[in-house]
Amino acid sequence: MMPVGAPPPFRLRPFGAAVLERVSEQGSEVALRAGKPLALLQMLCVADGRPVTREQLADQLWGDESAENARASLRQAVYALRLVLGDECLQSDRESVTLRLGCVVCDRQSLIEAARRGDFETMLRLAPAPFWEGSLAAGAMGFERWADAERRRLDGLLIEQASATIPVLLAAGDAEPARRAALALAQRFPDRSDVATLSFDTLVATGAITEASERLSAHAARLLTLEYTPPPEVEERLARLRRRSQAAPPVLPGGLYAVGQHCVGRDPLLLELLREAEQARNGSPRRLLLVGPAGVGKTRVLDELEARLRLRGARVVRVGFLPGTSEVEFSGLTDVVRALAALPGSLGVNEQSARRLLA
Repeated sequence: MMPVGAPPPFRLRPFGAAVLERVSEQGSEVALRAGKPLALLQMLCVADGRPVTREQLADQLWGDESAENARASLRQAVYALRLVLGDECLQSDRESVTLRLGCVVCDRQSLIEAARRGDFETMLRLAPAPFWEGSLAAGAMGFERWADAERRRLDGLLIEQASATIPVLLAAGDAEPARRAALALAQRFPDRSDVATLSFDTLVATGAITEASERLSAHAARLLTLEYTPPPEVEERLARLRRRSQAAPPVLPGGLYAVGQHCVGRDPLLLELLREAEQARNGSPRRLLLVGPAGVGKTRVLDELEARLRLRGARVVRVGFLPGTSEVEFSGLTDVVRALAALPGSLGVNEQSARRLLA
């Protein structure tokens, strides 16, 4: 009998090569490796303390056998589990099998709970590899179909949480944690283009332009070797990189080739500006005033900011406010509106409203 309040004595780790570990104060040791008894335990864990019918278990794991042989195989697997877990953890009768709550902690459930909390770091630590990687013996097609669907669902949870977490880190100015999260996710999902573009955007935002370019180009090359055409979101970013590489000196305001050049020592300021831009992208308009003596590099910082934003796919409008127009009301605003009118999508503006703005 387990003491009340004691931690679960077993841990099911289903990501990668699935194993069951026996946990104690001295550490952990493998109690059961991947196979049909462990797959049976996984199904019982998913039931969360509810009984699972023997018919369902036999069909999922021994679907290629006769009903009589499948029931016999299930009895053997239940006996194998009982030898490992003990009678107090596994309850069974002629109709069903039940795993007692508190006997086994399963990393699958822990990952789902971490997703509910928005804890991306814990999710990534729990799932360093795909869910139930590899194949069971013949006859477990039902389980493998379920595991494949569950693998896609859990991968989706991980990527969804990363897509929510990384922009928050960038908006808070936590560039290095955002970078680490993006690179860890890219390592976990090397063939997924949505992850590759998220990693690219994050590296660009943190100023690692060369690394962003190399990683996205390598991803596109990998897709081509697998005979897949890179999706539009990858091609679009590669096109931005080509435009940047084709541009030539001298460095002009907003030139994409200006990224990372001649802007030494301005990373804290640029990260602050990019953080504000991220807030604006998330629907919270920002207004910033960059001040300083003449010649300290204000224009160069704006060049770099504009270039990084454009490389991330942002539409940027830049206008100048000249001293000679200071007496003309709304002169700067007129230039902004004219520039906005030249952007794609401006045709959707009501014609009468546009005429008033541009008059």
